[in-house]
Amino acid sequence: MTQLSRKSFISLGSKTIGGALLTPSLVGFLQGCSKTDLLSEFDWQILSNQLNGTVLLPGATGFDPFTIPYALQYGKTIPQAVVRCVTEKDVVTTVKWARQNNIAITTRSGGHSYAGYSSTNELLLDLSGMTNISLNSSTGLATVDGGARNRHVFSAFSETSLAITHSISKNVGMGGLVLGGGIGFNMRAHGLTCDQLVETRMVTAEGDIAICSETENPDLFWAIRGAGGGNFGIHTSFTFKPFAVTRVTMFELAWNNFPELVFAKLQDVLMTAPNTLGVKVTIEMVRRRVQPAGFVLRPVVTLRGQFKGEIAEFDALMAPVNAISTPIRVVTNEDYWKAQELRSEEGAPKFVHERSRFAFEPLSAAAQATIFAKLAEWPVTSGSAKFNYFLLGGAISLTAPDATAFFARDAKMITTIELTWKDGDQNIFDNKQWLDEFLLIMEAFTSKFSYVNFIDRNEANFLNTYYGPALPRLKAIKKAVDPKNYFRFPQGIPVG
Repeated sequence: MTQLSRKSFISLGSKTIGGALLTPSLVGFLQGCSKTDLLSEFDWQILSNQLNGTVLLPGATGFDPFTIPYALQYGKTIPQAVVRCVTEKDVVTTVKWARQNNIAITTRSGGHSYAGYSSTNELLLDLSGMTNISLNSSTGLATVDGGARNRHVFSAFSETSLAITHSISKNVGMGGLVLGGGIGFNMRAHGLTCDQLVETRMVTAEGDIAICSETENPDLFWAIRGAGGGNFGIHTSFTFKPFAVTRVTMFELAWNNFPELVFAKLQDVLMTAPNTLGVKVTIEMVRRRVQPAGFVLRPVVTLRGQFKGEIAEFDALMAPVNAISTPIRVVTNEDYWKAQELRSEEGAPKFVHERSRFAFEPLSAAAQATIFAKLAEWPVTSGSAKFNYFLLGGAISLTAPDATAFFARDAKMITTIELTWKDGDQNIFDNKQWLDEFLLIMEAFTSKFSYVNFIDRNEANFLNTYYGPALPRLKAIKKAVDPKNYFRFPQGIPVG
């Protein structure tokens, strides 16, 4: 038996290591592992006896999904155990127990770390059982448990006329979203997800509860709004100030003809668009069949997003672009949450590498020409190659750049270069080299700064890239709240 409960301890098999009772399946795991400091099942049972949640050991039903990263290229990582917490007390207990047993904790909520950092070969603390969302009618505040995902937000808010800035990917965890800043189609009208945060409860490295707000632990509250993921503690709940929503026009437009002209005109339109328009722009290299059985690559420009207004108003806004080329279009005006369901994605694991840069000015003519030229050089995979940008501005820039750890308040857009492929593709090295060269060339037109929620193992100067001018203060706060660097990962904020 490898799922531990309070009762399971007395019914384990008779094999022992160091006096600890072990099941045959766990013995096999120990013999096949290169680590020499594995904890025994007896140790894990001691923890299990103190929890309302469960402890899964390798071989247990439900264990395997926790070994799979979102970015499949990083492969499976087998933790010693998955501790599935269902209460804040479970998290506190696990943190204290882990320190006593000298084992590192990696926290997993949605599991969507782009660099695979929600995986570990030590203790994986899973928050996915903590998904409660409550709306306080007297205060107008919404409290979201640390393990809730976008799908839970959709479900809880769908019967209301309220929302917070969220992703369209249902499996993305709200914790990871808000702690990195939080982008979505509402951000230009209402700010980043972290701008709607008024309080969070966090378990520290000592196992204490830190309440973070403008009035309690304000330095830590500053830090976690843009740099909180994995650096300072484990967040068990977030309290937000939602905003009102009514109907919204959701759209997806694709232009197959004159892509360079469309892309240029589209940027002109978007730079002066009202804040009620939230969009993602994509240039994707699409295969077009030619005779005989071959294909050519052609760029297609796509606009996805939402607009608080009627379809006719949206069409009027897009008229200068549509005058160049008539798009293939899917446009609907619906109640807000019904519209979100229509455009949502699951966010399933895949082979993907996406590299990002903030752009503080619109993309120049030279930048646009470079984008199309580099996309034309794509070495081709079974997947796709895209250049994207998420339009920023609006309410995001109303907050001062030093008011939160999310410093890029004045950026015009987040640009990304996205490469996907399938298992078995043979030319991945060439594609990765193309991706790196593309990013380096585009830095001359964008910046050296990257959005931390697109975290990237290939970033050499990652601390400055993610945190820019906020880094010195972040280091000082890290030293104050976690001086022994207990919460750490390969690209984490160091102590001091």
